[in-house]
Amino acid sequence: MNEQTILDDEGTASGIVVTSNAQEGLKMAATWSTFLSILGFIMAGFMVLAAIIMTMAMGAIGDTGMMPFPAWILPVFYIGLTVLMVIIYLNLYRFATRTKSALSSGNSAQLEIAMMSLGKFFKIVGIITIIFLVLYLLAIMSMGSLMSMFGAGNF
Repeated sequence: MNEQTILDDEGTASGIVVTSNAQEGLKMAATWSTFLSILGFIMAGFMVLAAIIMTMAMGAIGDTGMMPFPAWILPVFYIGLTVLMVIIYLNLYRFATRTKSALSSGNSAQLEIAMMSLGKFFKIVGIITIIFLVLYLLAIMSMGSLMSMFGAGNF
């Protein structure tokens, strides 16, 4: 069985052994991470395209006063989402490439950097998930208060 012992910062064995099964799992995770990150980059490209189209459409329509916010806000929002997507998928892509590199060379420092990128990916996704859960909770609470204010039985 092909095993690699992970060394800690002082160069001593940490007790963690990356077995051939673990290496295969990391290789599979890296392959799927590459696929998903490339799809994420493509989606980010479509978001930029959508922002450009929105900007041109808003310019053609002009300020009719029918929108409750300035016309430039929606394209800027899309560009902001695109930047966030690129940061997220860049961390996933870094995990994939550095994991493949670490597995092919046996370099534990590369594997450590890969795991840090994966940690950043999950940290950002976790923060975004928490934000959306809070927003959903606020929306539900707002709906409940609106229903009670206008009388839910009247619908």
